[in-house]
Amino acid sequence: VGRVTQVRGGTLQVRVDAGKIRRLTLPLAPEAMARIDAAQLDIVEPGDSVTITGRLWEGEGCMGQGTIFASKVSVTKAAVSPPLADADKVGAR
Repeated sequence: VGRVTQVRGGTLQVRVDAGKIRRLTLPLAPEAMARIDAAQLDIVEPGDSVTITGRLWEGEGCMGQGTIFASKVSVTKAAVSPPLADADKVGAR
């Protein structure tokens, strides 16, 4: 278990708090994917695909078109492009 500290140039750097090795640098395949189990919905952003499993309540006390009681929420993050270098940004010379 560790914390991702950096993803750059096809490598992933992870900080590990247990054991003798505290920082790992690993190569990433171009088609690499990550699965993250988290209880923080604040990481969901516009453009992400969200799938919810649960029950829809449309009876008394529900809001709008119903209230969802979710037992599982899966989020697929939209593809992220690497940040541009300063010289590659629009308007830089």
